[in-house]
Amino acid sequence: MTQGMDRSRLFMLAFIVPAVVYWLSLFSGGFEGDWAVKALPMWVAAAILWRDLPLRFGAPMALGFLAASAGDIFLALDRDAFLRQALLCFLVTQLAYSVAFARAQRTGLRLVYPVVNPVTFSESESA
Repeated sequence: MTQGMDRSRLFMLAFIVPAVVYWLSLFSGGFEGDWAVKALPMWVAAAILWRDLPLRFGAPMALGFLAASAGDIFLALDRDAFLRQALLCFLVTQLAYSVAFARAQRTGLRLVYPVVNPVTFSESESA
């Protein structure tokens, strides 16, 4: 097994495990720090985008993912008290994504990224 394959499995687990844990917490009273578990997959995705994509595209995409996770954190903490802050974060998310895709289109960046099949953990190219 290659190092890239090990890293792919680790990243898949960093997405799946927190998602399942957070989802299960919705049926209970939750737990202290569940907001961090909710945001963890977005933090991992932001790191991957920043590291693997050209900076002109990866940086605003990573910013968008971090802003989206901040919005999710606000909603997880207190939906009524922090709704405006969450919506502002989601606005930043959309603006960051718009910047990223405008830059990609302007520079002719071909958006092909290896996708890991969650069943077989094999990589394939996706357009």
